[in-house]
Amino acid sequence: MPHFNTPFAFVTAIDGASLRATLMQNTEQEGKFPSLENIQIGSLVKISTPRSIVFGMICSMSVQEQSSARASTTPCTLNINLLGEIVFKNSQSQELKFKRGISTYPALYAEIFLAEEDDLMQVYARPHEPCFRVGTLQQNNTIPAYILANNLIANHFAVLGTTGTGKSCTVALLLHSILDVYPQGRVLLLDPHNEYSAAFPEKGEILDTDNIHLPYWLLNSEEMIEIFVDRQSPTAEREAALLCDAIVQAKVLYNMDIKDPSAITVNNPMPYQLRDVLRYIDEKQGELDQPNGHAPYLRLKSRIHQLKGDARYKFIFTGLRVDDTFAEILGRLLRMPVNGKPIAVFNLSTVPTEIVDVVVSIICRLIFDFSVHSMDVERMPILLVCEEAHRYIPRDESKGFRQTRTLLARVAQEGRKYGIGLGLITQRPSLISETIVSQCNTLITLRMSSEVDQAFVKKSMPETAIGLMAALPALRNQEAIISGEGVQLPVRVTLSELPAQIRPRSETVNFSDFWSRDTWTTDKVSKVINKWRNQDKTLPKQTTTVSNNVNEALQSVLFREEDRPIVPTTNKSLFL
Repeated sequence: MPHFNTPFAFVTAIDGASLRATLMQNTEQEGKFPSLENIQIGSLVKISTPRSIVFGMICSMSVQEQSSARASTTPCTLNINLLGEIVFKNSQSQELKFKRGISTYPALYAEIFLAEEDDLMQVYARPHEPCFRVGTLQQNNTIPAYILANNLIANHFAVLGTTGTGKSCTVALLLHSILDVYPQGRVLLLDPHNEYSAAFPEKGEILDTDNIHLPYWLLNSEEMIEIFVDRQSPTAEREAALLCDAIVQAKVLYNMDIKDPSAITVNNPMPYQLRDVLRYIDEKQGELDQPNGHAPYLRLKSRIHQLKGDARYKFIFTGLRVDDTFAEILGRLLRMPVNGKPIAVFNLSTVPTEIVDVVVSIICRLIFDFSVHSMDVERMPILLVCEEAHRYIPRDESKGFRQTRTLLARVAQEGRKYGIGLGLITQRPSLISETIVSQCNTLITLRMSSEVDQAFVKKSMPETAIGLMAALPALRNQEAIISGEGVQLPVRVTLSELPAQIRPRSETVNFSDFWSRDTWTTDKVSKVINKWRNQDKTLPKQTTTVSNNVNEALQSVLFREEDRPIVPTTNKSLFL
């Protein structure tokens, strides 16, 4: 049985998973009574019962208002969340390991003790399940803090915190810690600001639009319409239908060896020639019956030609020759084989802003579909990490690209069954879809000052972690509160120091340093302008605001094309 120090409080009320206690008055035990400095929110306490030792965490402290003359005798009330217990094997008090949950509750007036180092080591002992170390307990920096690997990844996690609190370093630390233990793991990190390429110089395959192609024939109907159709156009419905018809015809022509052409749909990831799409549009434009006139055909052809000629889209439009590179693309994205680089970092800062959501949609869809279709061959678990997640799954459903949101929601809800883990990183949790965040069963929360964001996180945290919530605005850099399935108990952790050579490029610009000297010259300005002109040609952005009638029309096109194969035209003379 562990050593018990001097009690500092006693139980006055018990309510399910919590209890209320009153602080003892320090009168006759001077020097033995625990110092009030050690009794803080988040402190671990223990209570003895006939069958067990029950552990809890102080979540609030209060003193009833009294006159100053009686302040020294005013009772102090503590609210304590019950966490778990160590149950005795027999009457000789031989103990089992700590387990969450309570089987025997303390009695009223039971004495409460502060947990000592031996208690902390037992409660926060290294789990017997697969785990990795991320730092030390903030309450005692000699005791390591561990995260359960399978629970963290398979049940999804979120890293939350205000800008500048160290989210990027926390993510890099987590991934390095995981991959140090599991070097054959597979991670795909979506990096919108090119922060993480510096964090994985040896373990990472850095992908961008210069070294990987996502050819147009990988896009499904929604993604093609998002890119090629102006959804505010009065003929948007006709353009969307025409584009889907043209893609199916082009696929039939390119894949002539397929026995059943009627099985080809707009969403099959099959190569086809874009010139065949344009020829089909020309053919249809030449027909006599044109209720919408020539506007839909001209707009669609103009948009296709415009994007083909834009240098920023070279990773989609890869030249005249079309090759079936599907296996190569999947191999690089999903690290097959690993070859000593278990993480792929996709630098999204090189992707044109107006189609970033579409590219994220493509990647998420490829991961999910591959995982589903590989179930009968061999499972290949992968962790998908989304930085700036509020951009892709906003709380406001009218914002963002609908399919990206739908796909990430599906990964969050069903990914565990197919071996897909999801990690979401955001500095504004209140702006992210609450439904999807609720699927993240481990929360790693750094300092957070916004009351709106704190309220959102509080709703997502397990009840046993509420006591630590008050510390969120006061957390120091390199400190986090970890709660949920990834840890045995909610815990405040001092995260391990990340070596300088593998830190992300996320540091804040030092204004005082740069403003103390003048180093910009006309030559540097010219270099910027040349890069700007050569690699970022001007392209009018498509608005993402869609009127209800146009949106409904487009969705009807999507569902029509997805649900039935389009019978190919018998007139192929114009394609030859």
